[in-house]
Amino acid sequence: MTLEDKGKSMFERFFKGDQKEAIMTTEKMLAGELRTPKGLYFDNLKTIVTVLTLAGFILPLAPIDKAVAAGPPRETKQMSEFNPQTETGQQKMAEILQKIKDQKGLEVVMAGGSFGTQEQTKEAVQKKYRDAYQEAKNNQTPYQEVSFTTENQPVALENFLNALGIKINSEVYQTLDQTDYRAVFCYRDSNAIDRGLILSLQSGDVDHFIKLYPQLEAGLLSWQRTIFSDLKNIFFPDSDFDTTSPKFKTAYANPPDADQIEIATIKDESGADRFVGYNSSQQKIYLANSQECLKRILDAHPDDPDL
Repeated sequence: MTLEDKGKSMFERFFKGDQKEAIMTTEKMLAGELRTPKGLYFDNLKTIVTVLTLAGFILPLAPIDKAVAAGPPRETKQMSEFNPQTETGQQKMAEILQKIKDQKGLEVVMAGGSFGTQEQTKEAVQKKYRDAYQEAKNNQTPYQEVSFTTENQPVALENFLNALGIKINSEVYQTLDQTDYRAVFCYRDSNAIDRGLILSLQSGDVDHFIKLYPQLEAGLLSWQRTIFSDLKNIFFPDSDFDTTSPKFKTAYANPPDADQIEIATIKDESGADRFVGYNSSQQKIYLANSQECLKRILDAHPDDPDL
């Protein structure tokens, strides 16, 4: 029986009411299968989450019987908040595993599995972005959207941004969905492939968006001051900018009055003109480094519901 099968078995016992047996049996299983000089590599990080939760290790390593008597520990509830696809979630898991190593004498090594290590994910994202750019250039593709996955699992937005060195205003970031986003490439000519980014807002009902919209608008307004530098790694990889705040103005991607956009043009330190434009009138934020690419993005999403 594999470790994952045993974890599932413990899960079934736990929730059928035989919690003490499940926890004690799982503790023995961990002690027997993880105690190894070189450590054990897990192929599925979710299995670690399940097994550690059932084993009662999520407590500050309190006695198992106390964990059973107290019911589901506070740390067990917190586990549901960990997203193992994000760097934050992986760091939390690493802290828990380190406690097990220090307190129980177990040598545990996390090795990517379905989610991959942070470095593997970073390299995969960078490679796919480079390949998509080259494909758009070679095929002269007028418009191309690219999503990012590793082994059929979506790469979390946090990891995507970190891999490409992209920064997003914190107020804006808090409104965003972690899996629904795409990079965009717009072929202009053999010397220029314009780039864009599509970010989706967290899903919800009308009341949710009514509350979300003021935060989003305030965040976007604040982001205007640093947006050129924050997006430079994908929009302007060869440019540097001084501290001058760009002056955004309202325009229309499809005149005379369709698709309102906010646009700004500034010069980088070499004197070249650089453009950023965005639209946030739908349940997504569309950004691009040329007005034509932003227009193509909006034309590709004519039916997205308004906020």
